[in-house]
Amino acid sequence: MKENYKNFNAAIYCPVKNLIDIKDFEKFGKEFDWIEKNINVGKVYLETYRHGTTIDEKHMKKVIDFFKQRGIETSGGITTDGPDDGEGGFNPLCYTSESTRTMLTEVVEFTASLFDEVILDDFYFTNCRCESCIEAKKDRTWSEFRIELMKEISE
Repeated sequence: MKENYKNFNAAIYCPVKNLIDIKDFEKFGKEFDWIEKNINVGKVYLETYRHGTTIDEKHMKKVIDFFKQRGIETSGGITTDGPDDGEGGFNPLCYTSESTRTMLTEVVEFTASLFDEVILDDFYFTNCRCESCIEAKKDRTWSEFRIELMKEISE
């Protein structure tokens, strides 16, 4: 690994769309040289999922190899939001939905198969008020319901 700063480590979070857009690794390497000239990057968080988009495993392995060849540590990242609805703002996942739970399990397992460390972006919350959530909430407050739901999903 590269020699890092004495008192801190610089890390970059790389969104999945940016990683998918890397078509020419030689060109990307030249562009990344500029970053490395100005910042001693010790680690990158490579996102596997965001807005309903998951990166292809073969492409992600090329991205991982690119950074490892430069002596940069790699970890996984996941942003737990749904596809863009075109209205702007957040698109939280509905965690009472079985299809969401299945998708999230698949994304987490995929990411964990590539990395020893995975972080969840700060979108790991819910403010969903769909019929399923309203029914599951019952007589609890929204806070009580969401805390219990997120605890259940996290386990």
